[in-house]
Amino acid sequence: IVFSNVVGNHTLVASFNHLPTIVLTATPTNGVAPLRVAVDFSGSTDPDGAIARSEFDKDGDGLFETILNGAGRIVVTYPEPGIYTATGVVYDACGASTSSSVRIEVLGRNPEAVLTASPTNGAAPLSVSFDGTNSTAAANHQIVIYEWDFNGDGRIDRITATGLATYVYASPSNYQAVLRVTDDQGLTGSATLAIAVEPPVLVPPAVTLTASTNAGYLPLDVAFTAEATDDGQVVQYRWDFDGDGSLDFVSSNNAANYRYTVAGTYNARVVVVDNDGLSAEDSLSIQVAVEPEKYRVWLTQPKDGERIWGNQVTIDGHVAPAKDTVSVQFQYKPEA
Repeated sequence: IVFSNVVGNHTLVASFNHLPTIVLTATPTNGVAPLRVAVDFSGSTDPDGAIARSEFDKDGDGLFETILNGAGRIVVTYPEPGIYTATGVVYDACGASTSSSVRIEVLGRNPEAVLTASPTNGAAPLSVSFDGTNSTAAANHQIVIYEWDFNGDGRIDRITATGLATYVYASPSNYQAVLRVTDDQGLTGSATLAIAVEPPVLVPPAVTLTASTNAGYLPLDVAFTAEATDDGQVVQYRWDFDGDGSLDFVSSNNAANYRYTVAGTYNARVVVVDNDGLSAEDSLSIQVAVEPEKYRVWLTQPKDGERIWGNQVTIDGHVAPAKDTVSVQFQYKPEA
């Protein structure tokens, strides 16, 4: 500074301008396009006064799209994916400025999860085939992870690289199966599908009763066999050999023996019970009779080996027991 023609005493006061301080925040700094970002200059200060003007270049191309009076807040939108270096500048009343930058990462759209299944309802145990292959990622991206939560409890049951999975529901209930897909950007999408599992259909056993004989004389020994089939396991065989409604024998195997000591017609019956408590039965008829007495026949005249001749001959025959005899027939062959 050069002073000339100065007369008298003067006091010279020099004042220096300080640069403003910029405080720039952006929220969020990453997300999916279109991404709206809140930019805040309000924390910026000027030691010599107040912030006079704020400018913001959202994509770092040198063009400041937004100009504010003072230090305020703005919201900008990033419509396209990309990584941007956004710059903010604050000015004081003297035109001095300070700048700051922030990195904004804008991702493509989230993948879309599509979940189908077959069947979606049925009786337990229910095997369900899930298909997430129709899920899609943004252009130029691909789905890399499929995460399966089959019962909707919030825990991942299986992770696959393909969109196919099979799961067996053992217990009846209403489930919300969830598929979460992740693309190569790390973005995720999810889909939910209802699965209704009903109580299992209980099928009763089937049984066929056979016997070693269906008829005979006292005392009659009969060997019974119960051929049973079941979707589970037959655990008990209940035998009523004489058909009187009372159980004569209970066993865990399918064979039993019984001796009939009284003549009559019997409806032998077996009931089989499976592990679900379901039952089936079959029966057959057993005929038991008293064996008839055997007859004995002999001759007293002529004696054995004798020959008889004449126009009239006498033959004496005997039968025992005589009281049951109705008739006796003698046959002979005349000699030539």
